[in-house]
Amino acid sequence: MQSHQEHLQPLIASAPKKRRLYAFFFFLVFSTLLWLFVKLAGTYTISIEISLHLVEPPIEYWIPTKQANQQIKATVTSNGFKLLRFLSTSFKENRIDVPVNQLSFRRQNQNSLYLTASELRGYLGSVLDINENDFELTEGDVYFTVEPLLNKKVGINVKHELKFQDQYALYGKVTTSPDSIMIYAPSSVFDTLQAISTLLIKQEAVNASFSKEIGLSFDPILIHPENEQVVTQFNIERFTESTVEIKIDKPSKPKMKLFPSTTRITYAVAMKDFKFINADQFYVMLDTNGISTRNKFLGLSLIQQPENIQVTRIEPDQIEYILLK
Repeated sequence: MQSHQEHLQPLIASAPKKRRLYAFFFFLVFSTLLWLFVKLAGTYTISIEISLHLVEPPIEYWIPTKQANQQIKATVTSNGFKLLRFLSTSFKENRIDVPVNQLSFRRQNQNSLYLTASELRGYLGSVLDINENDFELTEGDVYFTVEPLLNKKVGINVKHELKFQDQYALYGKVTTSPDSIMIYAPSSVFDTLQAISTLLIKQEAVNASFSKEIGLSFDPILIHPENEQVVTQFNIERFTESTVEIKIDKPSKPKMKLFPSTTRITYAVAMKDFKFINADQFYVMLDTNGISTRNKFLGLSLIQQPENIQVTRIEPDQIEYILLK
């Protein structure tokens, strides 16, 4: 019993020391946090650099790449809490897009524009979540050079991938509203730009006409279209297959006999147009280029056919012949 009490005495003696140690660490941590809180509550000013990417100039201008990418210096004045939160964002790694046409830019001369420090400060403040009154641009207004663009109207190519139900197909050409569009572009690409394409339209199991609003596909740095959306119209009809026998036309010289003298054209036609199609609307001509090389067979050329039909095959598409004296 006595030895047990002797064993407990050192443990009992050390208990107050542990409590004092715990209390010491608690007050150390507490005082550190209190000091940190007081420090963060204070006001500080820091210097930063921001990468800007100037985009969306007025439609008649282009901003060259070197002018579009700008590095500016600024100061931010705020309490430590806000600055700590601000510095934890990724603004240093990312360029900030600045839509020039959405801001109140000013003109220095014909080819030089600038954004005032106050205008840019307000925009960057909203993007970076900083009170614009706490934000100052060290170098003031931001100047940049623009190049005037040439303009012309071009056609619109509709890109599409349609999968139809059986017997259904596109009837006629795809139309757009508007049917052409004014574009602005630098001289380096202006002459080669004859049309502008839409984004890809994909539809499956198509069995009825439809319209769709779709965006245009273009490089926004080089090309500025007057409108960026068009309305496309797809006319869809049910088709059937039919065949017509056509006499093969041949030149008057040299004289020859054809075997056979007719050919059969198989075509797909919309049901609504079926009754209007007849043999007189087709014209097949003999291709005589092979005579000089004594080819055994001569090809056929389909010179004329009705609109809105799809010729699927011509049988035969080559024929034998005999030259007559």
